[in-house]
Amino acid sequence: MNCVFVCSSLESGRDAVGDYCRGLAAGLKNLGHQTALVGLNDLFVAATEESRQPVPMLRLAHNEAWPTRVKRAKQFLDKCRAEWISFQFVSYGFHPKGLAHRLPRICAPLAAGRKVHVMFHEIWIGAKTNAPWKERVVGAVQKHMILHWLRDLNPRVVHATNAAYAGLLRAEGVHVLDLPLFGNIAPSRAPDFQEEIYRRAGVTRETRNRFWLFGIFGGVPGDWKLEPLLERLWRLAKTEGKKPVLIAFGKREAAGEKVMAGLAEKFDGRFPVVLFGSHSEERVSEFLQTIDFGIAAAPLGLLGKSSAAAAMLEHGLPLIVDRNDVLFRVPIAPEIHPRVILPDAQFERRLVAATKTEPETSRAQIVSRFVEDLQNAG
Repeated sequence: MNCVFVCSSLESGRDAVGDYCRGLAAGLKNLGHQTALVGLNDLFVAATEESRQPVPMLRLAHNEAWPTRVKRAKQFLDKCRAEWISFQFVSYGFHPKGLAHRLPRICAPLAAGRKVHVMFHEIWIGAKTNAPWKERVVGAVQKHMILHWLRDLNPRVVHATNAAYAGLLRAEGVHVLDLPLFGNIAPSRAPDFQEEIYRRAGVTRETRNRFWLFGIFGGVPGDWKLEPLLERLWRLAKTEGKKPVLIAFGKREAAGEKVMAGLAEKFDGRFPVVLFGSHSEERVSEFLQTIDFGIAAAPLGLLGKSSAAAAMLEHGLPLIVDRNDVLFRVPIAPEIHPRVILPDAQFERRLVAATKTEPETSRAQIVSRFVEDLQNAG
């Protein structure tokens, strides 16, 4: 198979969808398939860049005229002899307000004569049951554009990263297959860094088994109400003779910092909150291998689109998914990973019985599933 992935941006470590595409391409190459990458609206290059390693890659600068970009992208696809073209859809990657009205005109010449795949990392906004009217209005325009784009492309395979997006697309008559994200943190070790984590958490190697270390990785939503969960975890830890510590790791926006500061103040003396910023991939992996439980910031219906949740599961962590507060106007039936712990009547029993497993990346499995879905479609 020869498949070229097309997304908005390909800056390593700065664009999650671009990193995902790089991972997919590496996975295809490992399986012996031909592949390449195109960034159609790359915000991180001042002029068009083309490279050949580790796979052929074309990055088209966002400040170039669209006709020029489309021409260069088509020439690149022809040179690569692409059989499949995989559009990795993120509406806000092509327009600051998510109004990607140019996409049909951009994609049609690229798709001509090729088999088409679409992966939805985002769809339209305003689909939540409590969405404000402005979001619903913008979302209605986005939905019209997306469905029009799909009708024009007539893709052979459509994937969505999570149950919510898949359900919303199916409600519009689109045949969608589920394909969750894999983690973007490869298991590795940075043993010296574990001592820093222990020091800041108030843990020593001698006292380690007296603690439960809970971890949040990545962004923290400004509307996330963590207090009820932490109260429940504190009561359970006290019953089990454990001292709980919450460690937040990664980049957080101002709203997320405010949430964490509020928790640190409220739970001072009972449930210490330790904040780390961004670190290298090796240190992130060490953090994930050091803690006992992960806590997902993503709600249950959108869990499949969270690379942070995928990374925690791939590092063998039992994952607490506290949020099921994002509801949609269609039925959602997410597939629940066996190590996901929900805050239901069995929560305490399942948490006490939970154990970590050895780190194991899911990328190869998901890439194989991707290949199988495309090959089954002919």
